[in-house]
Amino acid sequence: MEFDALLLSRIQFAFTIAFHIIFPSFTIGLASWLAALEFQWLRTGDPMYRNLFRFWVKIFAVSFGLGVVSGIVMSYQFGTNWSRFSDFTGNVLGPLIAYEVITAFFLEAAFLGIMLFGWERVGDRLHFFATCMVALGTLISAFWILSANSWMQTPAGYAIENGVAVPVNWFEIVFNPSFPLRFAHMVMAAYLTTAFAVAGMSAWMILRAGQVPGLVATPPSDRRLGSPLTLLGPPLRYLHPGSASNGRCYWRGLERQNRSPGHSKEVYDPWIATTVTHLIDDARSWS
Repeated sequence: MEFDALLLSRIQFAFTIAFHIIFPSFTIGLASWLAALEFQWLRTGDPMYRNLFRFWVKIFAVSFGLGVVSGIVMSYQFGTNWSRFSDFTGNVLGPLIAYEVITAFFLEAAFLGIMLFGWERVGDRLHFFATCMVALGTLISAFWILSANSWMQTPAGYAIENGVAVPVNWFEIVFNPSFPLRFAHMVMAAYLTTAFAVAGMSAWMILRAGQVPGLVATPPSDRRLGSPLTLLGPPLRYLHPGSASNGRCYWRGLERQNRSPGHSKEVYDPWIATTVTHLIDDARSWS
């Protein structure tokens, strides 16, 4: 294998994007989780929810910052590593990425300071509004980024003029054929990641130091979030245009090898059902 410029560019970009996706996939769900915690605190007055918010918002701030920094590097690598591709698709992908900055990032940046440092400086309802705006900003960011990524896989609404792609129909570009399922897949994955990260971290702290009321206690809403999302995962993955086809080919290949007549059902279904059963049993044992 020759380590030429093309292979090195691929390795560098793969490392950057693999490192970057860790943080958006966590902060998208964590922002909504923080909004739910603050809503519960305003509704019930239970200090446990406020303490949980103050604990997890610090983790959100660090994850958000790392996501921004690694995302900036990734954006520059579109031009430095794939300049020919950027020249060809810049008229389409450039505005989509710019929309993400103008709508989502500016919204998050405007309210993030209030969310992090505004507890004693603004009213409770205004602080909750700021938290909701940050959560909305993460979803809008996912919307535009998934739209751009989906257009790379299933381009639509464009024409080629003078050797470059130019937009013809922005509605078809934004809502290209694979976008709805990819967006739903990403948001659900982010919520699922957050649900199990929060539950796992809380479990570790409880086992390490014993349950500390109001700090590491995990409200039942978090445990109820993980199991339904786990149940939704297999059918949504089945509909996903990329990963689903690869998965079906692999498992059908195993079926042909086993030569088991009458077993046309996907072979991973029993494993999923068993896994979900154990997760639900564990959650019930904690409640």
